[in-house]
Amino acid sequence: MTGLAQYWPLIPLALWLTVSLLSCLAVAATLHRLRFNYWRPVGRPAIALIIPVRGVSPNLPALWKALRKQKHQNFRVLFAVESPDDPAYGTLAALIGRAKRPRTEIVVAGRAKNEGQKVHNQLAALSRIRPRDSIVVFADADILPTRAWLADIVDLVRRRKALIVSGYRWMVPDDRRLSTAVACAINDAMASTTRPSRLCMAWGGTMALRYEALTRIGIRRWLKGSLNDDLQLTRAAHAKGSGIHSPPHMLIQSPVSFDWRDFLAFGHRQYVQLRIYAPAHWALGVVTYTIPIIGWLTAIPLAWAGDYFAIGALAAAFVMQQVRASLRLRIPRKLWREETDRPVALLDRWATPALVVLNAFLIWSALFSRKIYWGGRLYRIEAPQRVRILSDAPDRDAG
Repeated sequence: MTGLAQYWPLIPLALWLTVSLLSCLAVAATLHRLRFNYWRPVGRPAIALIIPVRGVSPNLPALWKALRKQKHQNFRVLFAVESPDDPAYGTLAALIGRAKRPRTEIVVAGRAKNEGQKVHNQLAALSRIRPRDSIVVFADADILPTRAWLADIVDLVRRRKALIVSGYRWMVPDDRRLSTAVACAINDAMASTTRPSRLCMAWGGTMALRYEALTRIGIRRWLKGSLNDDLQLTRAAHAKGSGIHSPPHMLIQSPVSFDWRDFLAFGHRQYVQLRIYAPAHWALGVVTYTIPIIGWLTAIPLAWAGDYFAIGALAAAFVMQQVRASLRLRIPRKLWREETDRPVALLDRWATPALVVLNAFLIWSALFSRKIYWGGRLYRIEAPQRVRILSDAPDRDAG
């Protein structure tokens, strides 16, 4: 027994290297799938684009400009706000002005009482959807889509059997703060990994489905009383036996700016929702980000003592870290012909252990928490479709 016990460190080291190898292969698969030209004309079906807005995002003018330049022009936009007193209402009215294209409406939803304000705004906009809207697209106000964005969505929705087609955010820094660069490096590491359809989740920044799918999944029934929109739609699709189709070329740039407090609140909010609405995915995140930490804690003292297995594991993990970082640099080049912001690239290449520890901390912080601060309000998630609004102006994010 004693002889076997001396080999126990091989277990965490092997698990760590397995996770590292799988993450390398996932990024390589993403890059490989970006070689193909996915878009092709498939007609001009009518699109209803729902964008909930709360407050004035610095990105709003850029989003409006991007919408006006879309290749697919047969669409109308439903901006959904809480009230005319929301600063977003006046900003949107000024942006839209007398523009004839795209057709645009500002939907006033009223104050949410039984669900998150974002979901409440979406439900108000859904009441304006008609059968002539062949495809319904949900988007966030902080995205910066390319000209082919809606054309790609039309192509994917009409060709795929999945009920929901989704993109995912690729964060780009909108300032030079370290906190922003860290947020981008953590997010983009997750965004660059290809997943099977059954493991993909819809993302509210870009998710689309046919009009008939709205009725098929009973979208209002799933959103009513919920704080979350995209994870609820993921649950609805899985309940109908469908995965989420989220191809790598549907990564969408999302300019962000975080101080440390905002970043930690954002990360905590994301993982609390993930634990409550998609607990299996949260548990997978726990495993994926905890194993490398155990691997480092096992390998470093053994390597210091001269253990060749530990030294080899550290060297192999470092090589795979460099391979991942190099592959990830090529993704924005292929998608947008842009280079990764230098601080983000340096963090991705040289600060992986710190990024993993920070992300693991955020994941674990959601273990017992049901309170999140979002859009100026403090919510408590009692159940996936039972939410209480605790306060309109808390001092800080609550755990």
